[in-house]
Amino acid sequence: MSLTQFGSVISYAIKLETRIAEFYGKNSKDGGIHSEELNRRAQACLIRKRKLEQSRRLNVTEIILESIEGLNETDYQLGWTTATSEAINFIEETASRFYGDAAPKINVLESHRIFERFRKEHSSLTSLV
Repeated sequence: MSLTQFGSVISYAIKLETRIAEFYGKNSKDGGIHSEELNRRAQACLIRKRKLEQSRRLNVTEIILESIEGLNETDYQLGWTTATSEAINFIEETASRFYGDAAPKINVLESHRIFERFRKEHSSLTSLV
């Protein structure tokens, strides 16, 4: 699906953070070596989700006006099944790439800043081995 409006980009970002939080939350309960880290990451995703929802509420007029080109949901599919180090690293790289690709296309200053911050947050997480 093409992400052609401000509202669809924000909605996809909320969905992305929700899916990652659910995945990390579920896998943090297994008692594995990364359980604590996955729990921290799940909580961070939920915080980002709340900030995105707030941004969407505050910028409701721009949702109608803002046209966006060059973003496609299929470019950011996560497709994981188990919480391997490779899957977790791929998730963070994909989320960072989404926010990095979307941020310059967002003309709403507050939302642009949020996307840039979230790109940095995802890209600054230590790769798991």
